[in-house]
Amino acid sequence: MKTKLYAKATSGKTKFLELEVAGDYLITRWGYIDGKQQETKELCEGKNTGKVNATTAHEQAVLEYERKIKKKTDEGYVDENIWIATIIGTPTSGALPTKQDEMPNFANLQKHFCPCKPIAKPPKDCLTGKYLADRKFNGVNLIWTRDADGKHHIYTRRIEDITDNIIWMPEFKWNMNKMPNNSMVLLEFTYLTNLSIEEPEQLRGLINSRRSLKDVKKHYDNIIQNGFIMPVIFDVMFWDNMFMGNTPFIERRKLLNREFIRFVALCNDFNQKEINSGKISNWEGFILRKKDGLLEYTMNGKAKRSGSWKWKFEETDDFIVRMAEKGKGKNAKYFARFNLIQYNKKGYIIDCGYCGPGKLKVAELEELYKERSDANGDYKIMPFLVVEVLYRTRTKDGKLEFPVLQRIRDDKKPEECIYG
Repeated sequence: MKTKLYAKATSGKTKFLELEVAGDYLITRWGYIDGKQQETKELCEGKNTGKVNATTAHEQAVLEYERKIKKKTDEGYVDENIWIATIIGTPTSGALPTKQDEMPNFANLQKHFCPCKPIAKPPKDCLTGKYLADRKFNGVNLIWTRDADGKHHIYTRRIEDITDNIIWMPEFKWNMNKMPNNSMVLLEFTYLTNLSIEEPEQLRGLINSRRSLKDVKKHYDNIIQNGFIMPVIFDVMFWDNMFMGNTPFIERRKLLNREFIRFVALCNDFNQKEINSGKISNWEGFILRKKDGLLEYTMNGKAKRSGSWKWKFEETDDFIVRMAEKGKGKNAKYFARFNLIQYNKKGYIIDCGYCGPGKLKVAELEELYKERSDANGDYKIMPFLVVEVLYRTRTKDGKLEFPVLQRIRDDKKPEECIYG
């Protein structure tokens, strides 16, 4: 049993991944075509011995083989037949996208579509009057499209289609007819209490694609009694079938302000006065952009960092939970101790240490344990769980000091959890 997959690296080179099941072993080979190739050989073990769902070592190898194929296909890899059809100039349906500016499918956004991300640290000249600033909301990034037939679609940054969960909300209906067909805007989906305090953890009950629409509407009705939903539109990527990324940022913002009724992000010159105002208002920070800044996207599952910068009052970042253990005392029934990891820029795993349940409420811990515990009550690592953590500083080897778990990030991809 063997499968070979191909993809384009951001450098333009062709990379491959070959998976093979040989008895109880899963063999993985990877590298670049005409370049150095690597191989690992993993001996799999049977699970749940004596139970109805027991598996042999060979069956576990096959399950892991199938899981990896699905994961890499979602990231933009394609099989050999599609790859050959692409490179000889006879692309088939689903052929590998190789161009930076290939037009996405607005009706069914591809898993490997990625808008560029803000750079983690602000530029050194950020206070020289060259930059514009939006408030950095502590919410969930969403991608909102309208296809050629005039139908609206809403996706998370992980390209999960959550249209049914969201599209009925009046906060979106106000602006639906303002967007022409074949258009895409980027927005931050936020929830604020009546005292204007951000509570992003409330959004999980709205964007979780596993929840029924009945549960989503019930949660919505509960939270708007004490606050309000605010979808903040901060950029436009396509408009009336035209790519807008090559249009200067200030012109893209003028288009948004002209076309939409409300909820377009406020944009001001970035200076010390804005910083002081943000601190007084208890904001998380700012997103900075140059007036002539452009916008990028990729079709290979990797988000570039360009065009904007983060300026935060406190350090927060996103991490993958590699391992979770039950807590003690009142948390003895749930996962309450989490081992965190990130990738470095070369793609290797960095151990970032441990943190407790932080700001997660009992109901969230109960739901997390229900979702993540296997038949033995142990933590299931797949699919990867991403969390946001607040911390004071980091050691030289990347471990966090005084970490506080802020929330679960269902909208974040694990490959976005990069250190440095």
